[in-house]
Amino acid sequence: MNKLTKIAATTVLTLTLLAPGLAAANEMKAMVDYSNVKVVTMGKVELVPLREIAEKLGYEVNWDAKTHFIVLTCTKMGDSMMMADSKKMGTKYTVKIKIGSKKVTVDMAEKMISNAPTIMSSKTYVSKAFVEMYLANQTMMK
Repeated sequence: MNKLTKIAATTVLTLTLLAPGLAAANEMKAMVDYSNVKVVTMGKVELVPLREIAEKLGYEVNWDAKTHFIVLTCTKMGDSMMMADSKKMGTKYTVKIKIGSKKVTVDMAEKMISNAPTIMSSKTYVSKAFVEMYLANQTMMK
């Protein structure tokens, strides 16, 4: 095989392997609409107001004064689980975060996040990555 044929074969093989990934990447969109909230950039991280985003995603937001945690609760609906009064019964999905801490509790499992929640202008801000990973994924699964 001459050199030009090897280069052509390698190029075709590379493009064949990359095409599905590139097509999928073009179709990927943010799971959350951030257009109606104030997005703040700190360094290279985009932060969004936690309560506004969480409530839009269907979470109940509470402050636990005793432990100093913000508790986010969402009910995941189970299709096959029915209550006696014909209302659907769901399971609770809970996320607990603490201002300034990179540790979060997600359904009783402790996780680490890259950016700690912070307070600005009397609001708690979290990274978009946190919202996409721990909040939006669960509401999309309802």
